[in-house]
Amino acid sequence: MRQARTTGVAPASSDFERTTSAHAKAPLSVEGRRRLVKRCQTRPIAHVAAETGISRACTGKWVNRWRLHGDAGLQDRPDQEVGHILLLSSGLICDA
Repeated sequence: MRQARTTGVAPASSDFERTTSAHAKAPLSVEGRRRLVKRCQTRPIAHVAAETGISRACTGKWVNRWRLHGDAGLQDRPDQEVGHILLLSSGLICDA
């Protein structure tokens, strides 16, 4: 008989705040991201991702933003970059 496999995923209520985020789409708060990055300084990103239940891609994204921009990289960013140029159906260009 095969035994059920455990994933080793920490519950969402661990060190990472998933509910108190700056905007509705963010699964982690800035402090949760900071703690995530701190863990990745001493352990492989894939291991931290598996332990926390956060995808490897998302964990890597925050670690890379922190490496490039420091704590400022852990802040929420707008969905659309400021100054993004839109091409309207009429052919006019609009600076959004």
